[in-house]
Amino acid sequence: MTGPNPVDRGKTGSKIHVLSDRAGTPLSVAVSAANTNDSHALKPW
Repeated sequence: MTGPNPVDRGKTGSKIHVLSDRAGTPLSVAVSAANTNDSHALKPW
């Protein structure tokens, strides 16, 4: 028997997205589901 597919995108958990300036100062912080594509975090509200 084999385990689950290692490249399966159905991940559980969450991601933390941080937008910062050149100096490293955080400008914005957001939390999303782990299975959400990172490009969706950059879309304006």
